[in-house]
Amino acid sequence: MGSLLSGGQPGREGAVREGLGWLGHDGTGAVPLRPLLLGNGPATRSLHHRRAQYVKSGMPIGLMVGASSQSMPETGSDTKEVSTMPEMAKHEFGTFNWLDLSTTDIEGAKAFYGAMFGWEFEPQVVEGELVYTICTLNGLQVCGLGGTMGENDPPGWNVYTCVEDVDAASNRAVELGGKIEAGPMDIFDSGRMSFISDPQGAMLGLWQPREHLGVQVMFEPGTFMWAEIMTWNAEGTNAFYQGLHGWDTIADHNNPNYTLYVPGGDTSRTVYLAGQLAMDENFDKSIPTYWGIYLQVSDTAETLRRCIELGGEQVMPTTEIAQGTFAVMKDPQGAYFNVLQPSH
Repeated sequence: MGSLLSGGQPGREGAVREGLGWLGHDGTGAVPLRPLLLGNGPATRSLHHRRAQYVKSGMPIGLMVGASSQSMPETGSDTKEVSTMPEMAKHEFGTFNWLDLSTTDIEGAKAFYGAMFGWEFEPQVVEGELVYTICTLNGLQVCGLGGTMGENDPPGWNVYTCVEDVDAASNRAVELGGKIEAGPMDIFDSGRMSFISDPQGAMLGLWQPREHLGVQVMFEPGTFMWAEIMTWNAEGTNAFYQGLHGWDTIADHNNPNYTLYVPGGDTSRTVYLAGQLAMDENFDKSIPTYWGIYLQVSDTAETLRRCIELGGEQVMPTTEIAQGTFAVMKDPQGAYFNVLQPSH
């Protein structure tokens, strides 16, 4: 059973960084409870093999955003307290609203991430014996988990953006030079989605919400906090997402290779949607353009210790940046992810 957006990190051992800065977006919501039932043909399978994340320099790819003096984004006022965590009531169109893990060992992944972040798991039988698992924290949905499409497909984390009309957004992606990799299709009553790739090959899920809107909590320990795209063509990448979602860009004056995406027309510059790092000669030419995820933690050192104890790996050294303490890890099944302990 594949996840909503099935992807992975093909392997060559070396210095790795699964992208992402750490800022965030102004969105709020609930989650698609059922997965996209992707096919198992060559087109779908080829998506899994565009995710090498290796760097010649040995430096984590997204760390340079740490030099930025940008403030922490606002998360909006459309929240309510559930337990000690603010539950999101909606996600704005054009913001990241869901993430999930494609893994080769569902039970092993549950054991690892459950012990790492305190997640609990709610399996959803979607068709016959096919199961997609919703991961929760304090009763709030934080992400999804499903099997890879094929036995030889590598595991990996995937991200989705919220759209008002998935058919129109998918067609717009094609007009802008991208491709529709799967869909659009209805996922029962949960919503409608498609799976696209941008002109540089980065894969992204588009979710049109109905009953289920997206993650219910962000910017808390153990939850999603940031998405970042690595690209060899910064101008082309910017043009595509500006055309698709209406995003504007802000240059990071402390790092000429880094760009922040903000809502179109937003003059406050206090809400950040995602980051973009332009790869240069310091990066292995085999690295494709891709989107990655970042999870917030309360103690990076303790999270790393627990990761290793549970059979995961430290991929890059723990590093202090302006926004906090950053680390890159790999779960026992081989999926890379980033964590950050905010400085405030």
